[in-house]
Amino acid sequence: MTASALGGDLVHHDTIRRVHRACLDIVRASLLALLAAFAAVPLPFAAARAATAAAAPVLEESKVLAAIEKFKPILAKALRDSGVPGVAVGVVFDDRLIWSAGYGVRQIGGHEPVDVNTVFQLASVSKPIGATLIARLVGEKRLRWDDPIVRYLPDFALADSWVTRHVTIADMYSHRSGLPDHAGDDLEEIGYSRAQIIQRLRLQKLSDFRTEYDYTNYGMTAAAEAAATAIGQPWEDASRDLLYRPAGMTSTTSRRDEYLAAANRAVPHVRHKDGRWSADFVQPTDGASPAAGVASNVADLSRWMRLQLNGGTLDGVRLVDEAALARTHVPNIVAKPLPGGYADRHSHYGFGWAVNVDTLGQVRWSHGGAFALGASTSVNLVPSQGLGFVILTNGFPIGLSESMAETFLELVFLDAPSRDWFAVYSEIFESVLYPVVDTDYTTPPPDAVPPRPLAAYTGTYEHAYFGSAEVVIGADGNLVVVMGPARRPFPLGHYSGDTFWYMPPGEFGVAPSAATFTLDELGRAWLALEGFSGKETDHGPFARRARPEKCEGRVVRSCLPR
Repeated sequence: MTASALGGDLVHHDTIRRVHRACLDIVRASLLALLAAFAAVPLPFAAARAATAAAAPVLEESKVLAAIEKFKPILAKALRDSGVPGVAVGVVFDDRLIWSAGYGVRQIGGHEPVDVNTVFQLASVSKPIGATLIARLVGEKRLRWDDPIVRYLPDFALADSWVTRHVTIADMYSHRSGLPDHAGDDLEEIGYSRAQIIQRLRLQKLSDFRTEYDYTNYGMTAAAEAAATAIGQPWEDASRDLLYRPAGMTSTTSRRDEYLAAANRAVPHVRHKDGRWSADFVQPTDGASPAAGVASNVADLSRWMRLQLNGGTLDGVRLVDEAALARTHVPNIVAKPLPGGYADRHSHYGFGWAVNVDTLGQVRWSHGGAFALGASTSVNLVPSQGLGFVILTNGFPIGLSESMAETFLELVFLDAPSRDWFAVYSEIFESVLYPVVDTDYTTPPPDAVPPRPLAAYTGTYEHAYFGSAEVVIGADGNLVVVMGPARRPFPLGHYSGDTFWYMPPGEFGVAPSAATFTLDELGRAWLALEGFSGKETDHGPFARRARPEKCEGRVVRSCLPR
């Protein structure tokens, strides 16, 4: 039984739920101290690799090279069929980069080719890279995985005071803090800074601590900020000075402006519903940079994969303590069933890594990354065989990177793919990115009711988590909701009655969503933005500030008909 499973059984027990709060604190503290001690003793890297390798056939280089030759036309065809503009790929084996290549172009309509030095946004492949830096700091005894966040960020808080005192760097790096899925990402879309978002995490409703897995970029970023504070250096500088430069990752950065300034840069592309691709956006990444903001290339990532597969050494030099790095590869929580017909096999998460057992019984460390605004990446390591595979694309996530990773690994170990992985992943991504919606708000119903005079809806609306939203009449005569520190405008289209529609921002903009006003006879008004208000915070809709109104020359409480 894993530590996380043991903890989950006890935290969920109905008897403990009914214990007096003070007694519960004692029970939790004792239990979690025991679990932390248990989890702090990972199997040393060399022993883990030897144990796994003993049960697996020895992989010959000739077999890997043969798989590469079979893979090349499959990848080229997938690139043509998908329309993804550019791809870079690399294979590490036996502590060497044995194959790397670039396909396609950096920007659609251009002629600059993608090569192994082309820099891509990595999205969530940033997570295991960040965990590598934390492991170095742990190995140097500058902090511990099990240090509470508040040790270094005393003003940090979550909704529960006990969790606030006990949530650790390890908890955040394994997505088991209780924060809801992608907590804080929505604030980034409307201009909140990293510090502001981390401060507002305390307004999020929590699930059971160390029991439920929910993927949170800003929870992990809070842990990274704690680590950066512990060493007195900004995270981006520490990444450069303590990981990228020592590892010879000369093109890698954790800053968006440096990515944008790179001469050999892959431009992100989105795919439209009609199949067209265009370079319209660049994902903002500085806010959650520790979790999603790294930009790199295949040449650099091959060195980082070798560092992982060698237990913290690179070119004979130890950069990261073996035991501290090994702990990132230990399952800490059950994540979710795997896609593609493997519902009976669950996925696990370590510290910044998905840690699983494949169909051949081999341990695999992996992570994917995706920006709906134009990036899809994947890294897969099979430590028992010293094998690593990375693929980077500059296209909207449609399953290309994930499917090519599965295809290549099956070519290596099975000589042929077990299925059409691109078809499998394409179906999964289509269902997520193009969901079937119950209501098409852009098309009013046959019995649509006209709206009230638009001035009845205007004003400043407040929300404890999202802050202020101003509803104004725009230059075109239609309503606009202006939100966040960035004062991001969201034009409203009318649907029926007091219901309008808007397009949510950035990666949340999957389909038009409802913006529904509720007004009463006292002049009070509320605004529920589907996709924003009430979804994760339990604070409900935006409430309008009280305002006097003028009707026929008289200032009154309300101009609504009675």
